[in-house]
Amino acid sequence: MRSSLRAATALGVVLFCSASAAGIALADDNPAGTGAVGDVSVAEQPDSVTGAQETQDAAGAYRGDVLVRFALVADAGFHFEAGTGKAAYTTRDGSGSYRSVTVGSAGAGYFKLDTRNLPDGRNTLDVTVTETPDDTGSGATAQTVSGTVGLTVANPSAVFTSPQAHALVWGATTYTVDAQPATGGSAIDHVDFYETALFTKNNKPRATDDTAPYTYTSTYSVMAYRPYVQAVAVDKDGYRSAPMSISVTATPGPTVTATTVSPRLAYGGADSMDIEWTAAVPYGWNRSYPNEVWLTKEEVTADGTTVRSYADGDNPFSPLQLRSEGHYTSTSWGDGLDTSAWKVGTHTVTVTVTDSTGAVGTASVQAVVTADKLTATAPGSVVLGKSVKVSGLLSTGTDRPLPFRSVSLQARPAGTTTWKTVATGSTDGSGLIALATKPARNESLRLVAAAGTKPVSAALKVSVSPKVTLKASATTVKRGATVKFSGSVSSQETGATVKLQVYRSGAWTTVASKAQSSTGQVTFTVAEKTRGTFTYRLLTTATTGFAAAHSSSVKITVN
Repeated sequence: MRSSLRAATALGVVLFCSASAAGIALADDNPAGTGAVGDVSVAEQPDSVTGAQETQDAAGAYRGDVLVRFALVADAGFHFEAGTGKAAYTTRDGSGSYRSVTVGSAGAGYFKLDTRNLPDGRNTLDVTVTETPDDTGSGATAQTVSGTVGLTVANPSAVFTSPQAHALVWGATTYTVDAQPATGGSAIDHVDFYETALFTKNNKPRATDDTAPYTYTSTYSVMAYRPYVQAVAVDKDGYRSAPMSISVTATPGPTVTATTVSPRLAYGGADSMDIEWTAAVPYGWNRSYPNEVWLTKEEVTADGTTVRSYADGDNPFSPLQLRSEGHYTSTSWGDGLDTSAWKVGTHTVTVTVTDSTGAVGTASVQAVVTADKLTATAPGSVVLGKSVKVSGLLSTGTDRPLPFRSVSLQARPAGTTTWKTVATGSTDGSGLIALATKPARNESLRLVAAAGTKPVSAALKVSVSPKVTLKASATTVKRGATVKFSGSVSSQETGATVKLQVYRSGAWTTVASKAQSSTGQVTFTVAEKTRGTFTYRLLTTATTGFAAAHSSSVKITVN
């Protein structure tokens, strides 16, 4: 093995090549033989895209494209297949990390290398070429020979900082690049961005930004696809970085629609919440077999809690059930949801669909669980001692009768705040009920259901009228004679006002008034001084406990 420093060629200048103890040794993985990759050298090349001639900087660092040359010496019994050989190289930077790239057409003793793919600074290039045995029947196998060369690299660099590679994007999307100058090189002048038409000799950049942070904004709003964006940093001397690429997934997510035929529900699960939905991968993806993008998951939530979940390849009874060919790019499905645990009020049911890109689409519907209803009717007034019948209908909020449910009749005496149960019963097969009570005074009555949402009917006011009687000591008397009127009031309200009235000139006129006793008895004495027939009655005024009432009329004839 030997070392050499080669002279300049038409393609450029030799960088470095050594096989002595003083330099980096050429390697040979067949120590017993003579095969080697020798005389490894590096020469400058014109830029493969722009055509501009690259030059080393003042410190001898290489930029852009270089040509790696080497002499191939096969071991005895082996040969190289010219034009078809492979050369793999690894770079070893100061941190000791390794990167490998396979390069074609190394069998001819050279290959082109873009130094922009190497880290700035000193790199060690290990060139390895495979040699093939001359006699394939001898049992010998192909083996490799290698050589080594060192080179210093100084190129501008560009790195995408956002979005992340393969990120899901939609609408206005901003790409941000961090561009750094080469070690010892000039400052960054600008960054060129390419999309659709990528970085080549004849393509113009989609946008250029000369101010850090370097950004480019593209808007995705028509169809789903995978945009591919490149960025190239250019320094003030015109040297460029390697084109840095990023691919994202532009998608609005699956298209989802949801409907329900049951937006109003009875409490207690009497009604199921029936929901139907459709889902499809968004416009832009291939929907025929073989599938480019497909639906992977469909989930139904009620108020944020998952109640149904289906996945690609499910067993039957799933919108994504296993199929013999391909996946689903669209589905149509429906479910009836149990509502027995749903409270009265509005509930939101959401269908969330995920496709194989990870994009999500949703659609929601709302349903209202209605409270049970209890209506009641009753007479508005009653005579003290008589029964009042309260009739009611118990039904769901969706007007479905609730049969055989316990219902109570409650009363609240006027002037009080407490409701007391005065009767109980059950609805019949049609949800109807009738309960009776005898009010002892003015009351409010209502019906109360014992189960479900325990509805309460509107309060019904019932006025209680006392029974009033009036008697005269005589029905015919002489002018000036006295007549004694005796009356009774069944309410027996001590102190309640009772009036004796006579009908004259088309109106009732009070003759006298008294407070009734605790027995409800009252007496009046009247002496008529005018001949004629006179009509009298006894009137009780309204109180908190009772309505106003009057007796039957009593006629007196005065001669």
